[in-house]
Amino acid sequence: MEIAQIFIPIITAIIGYILGRFEFLYKEKRTQLKTQFLELYLPLQKFLIDVNPEEKTFSSLYSEIQADIVDMLIDKYEYAESDLKNLIVKFHSTFVKDPYNTDAVTTLDNEFFELIKCVKRDYNKLAKKLFYPTIKN
Repeated sequence: MEIAQIFIPIITAIIGYILGRFEFLYKEKRTQLKTQFLELYLPLQKFLIDVNPEEKTFSSLYSEIQADIVDMLIDKYEYAESDLKNLIVKFHSTFVKDPYNTDAVTTLDNEFFELIKCVKRDYNKLAKKLFYPTIKN
C-alpha cells in the first residue's frame, strides 16, 4: 500500500508533464505555421490572384509589378519552405543578372512558373493544416 501511494503520484506527474509538453509543442508548431501562412503565402496568393500570372508570362507583366513580386519574395524569404527558398534564390539571381536578355527572359518565365506552382502547392498544404480554405489548381 505504501509503494502505491508513492508511485501513483509520481507516475501521474510524469504523464502530466509529457502530455503538457506535447500540447505545448503542438501549439508552438501551429503558431509557427500560422505565422508562415499569414506573412508569406496568403499575401502572395492574393497578389497572384490579382495579377493572374497564368494568363501572362513574368516578362509580360509591368516592371512595377515585377519589382513588387520580387520585393515581396525577398522581404518574406524567411517564411518560405525550403523548396520555395531555393526557387526564390534561383529566380532572384536570374532577375538581377540581366532581365532583358532574351535567354534570361525565357529562363525567368520558366522559373516564375515553377515558383507559382510551388507557392500554390505550399499554400494548399498549409491551408489544410490550419483549416483555411484551399485554392483549386
